[in-house]
Amino acid sequence: MKTFMLMTSIAVALSGAACSKTDHDTTQTTGAPVQKPANDTALDIRDQHGAMPTPPDQANDKDDIETAAAIRRAVVADSSLSMDAKNVKIVVKDGLVTLRGPVKTEAERDQIEKKAMTIAGVTNVENHLDIEKAP
Repeated sequence: MKTFMLMTSIAVALSGAACSKTDHDTTQTTGAPVQKPANDTALDIRDQHGAMPTPPDQANDKDDIETAAAIRRAVVADSSLSMDAKNVKIVVKDGLVTLRGPVKTEAERDQIEKKAMTIAGVTNVENHLDIEKAP
């Protein structure tokens, strides 16, 4: 009976240790590093406290929604753009387009701005796209 109790206690302790492993571990059981997801915390904080528009600021005006959708379609349809570039924030409020987020190159930044200017008008685009720094 003592052996059974001892074995049960060990099994419970081991299962509890296995369950307590979190996503914050930086190594797998093989000792190889685990790739962590990108951390955009600094950008998110900047976006929350800045005066620049963020997606929740998108107007519900029909023309603004149509403009944002047309720009998004043009950006997504461009196969030369990276996935980061295709996921930039496009906010339209009172006809003013604000572009925000990371892109891989200056060329991508310029391409997205050109698409937005063509759709929204040359004077109605604020380009705040950031070029990612190489790691």
